[in-house]
Amino acid sequence: MHVPRVYANDIDANKIAIARHNSEIYKVDPSISFINKDFLLLDKAKDFLDPVDVVFISPPWGGTSYSKDQIYSLDMIKPNFREVVRKAISLADNVVLFLPRNTNVQQLTNILTSYESIFASNEHKETVVTVEALIYGGRNLRAIIVYIGPMFQVNPSYNSCSQKRRNSSRRSSQCSAPRSTPTRA
Repeated sequence: MHVPRVYANDIDANKIAIARHNSEIYKVDPSISFINKDFLLLDKAKDFLDPVDVVFISPPWGGTSYSKDQIYSLDMIKPNFREVVRKAISLADNVVLFLPRNTNVQQLTNILTSYESIFASNEHKETVVTVEALIYGGRNLRAIIVYIGPMFQVNPSYNSCSQKRRNSSRRSSQCSAPRSTPTRA
């Protein structure tokens, strides 16, 4: 799949410089537009030349201290995780979140369900949220990845946790999956 344009944003100018340097080394720099700005201040009309299909976010987890807790509360993410998700959804119908391996999946489900009205404003009848584990070496859970939006296909074998938000007032949540199990939310 060819992606004609990628927008890379970070509030830290040094990280942008490193990313720009790496993009030159791998000869992908012409297709990347770098933005040095607070994510919450991005403006769809001013900061992007093209429509945004997907927003990928790895919000600050709070350093290595996230791994000290058995279950990581999304309230630890600064800036506020709810504001980050709201901003991402305002930029694109499809969002990918890269989160700590010990993220409280029930809390995540509750937060995403609270945005039902935002999802309902898009043209799709339902928005599927998929939560899966990122495992290295076949054994070690490193992170969870959350896919939100109509672009992402759901693997029907992921059935330990399921939730679909439809454009209605009906909500269901049955999510208490083990941390290391890929889940469908």
